[in-house]
Amino acid sequence: MKTYLINKGVKSYISFVIVYAVIAIITITTRVLEIDEIQNVFKPMLMPILMLFVFVNSKLSSSFSKLIFLALLFSMGGDVLLMPYFDNFMLGLASFLIAHVFYIIAFMKDNCLKDGIKKSKVSVAILLIAYSVLIYILVTNMLSSGTELAMISAVVVYASVITVMVLSTISLQSINSNLETKLMMVGAILFMFSDSVIAINKFVFEIPLSGLWIMTAYTLAQWLITVGGIAKTKSL
Repeated sequence: MKTYLINKGVKSYISFVIVYAVIAIITITTRVLEIDEIQNVFKPMLMPILMLFVFVNSKLSSSFSKLIFLALLFSMGGDVLLMPYFDNFMLGLASFLIAHVFYIIAFMKDNCLKDGIKKSKVSVAILLIAYSVLIYILVTNMLSSGTELAMISAVVVYASVITVMVLSTISLQSINSNLETKLMMVGAILFMFSDSVIAINKFVFEIPLSGLWIMTAYTLAQWLITVGGIAKTKSL
């Protein structure tokens, strides 16, 4: 992938990988060890690094790069609002929901969702069935535990939006299959996995080492989406 990205003209790839990886490892480690003071410092650095990566490589000259940049910006907002210092689940959820909307708009450019879904019927069916079951389990458990209706509604809406986000990448990859669309699709799926672990851990049952799975999948997801997106802009 290194050679591919260099051939695509992606600038400072190795430098950004090293810096992002170091900060991601520190964030993941402090999350697992519950060292909130350090996590509060390093977690908010993750998305700005990716935003800088997007800016350096695109100068935000295309609508696609602007949308990816905005998605990362609202992801940063979600990171900050969900970190231990603030710990505001609803506002964090809202910020990430807006980020997913920007991702959806970006992924839907030059992408007919209907045609893409037709080409990936099996993958789409598996995704929809699996996530429908998850949403049913979440709602059932939240109702039985007396969770407020506003929270239940927010979780269902968020789950629906992230499902559309993943579907848009599956569609994009099926219509225009190359390395950059595959990177974005894998990133979107990892994002969904991370959020699913958060939801299950919060509303169903406690998952051992949940912080490890959540942050590892999340940091990798955002990196793959960003790198795939930048490689795509080099092809435009």
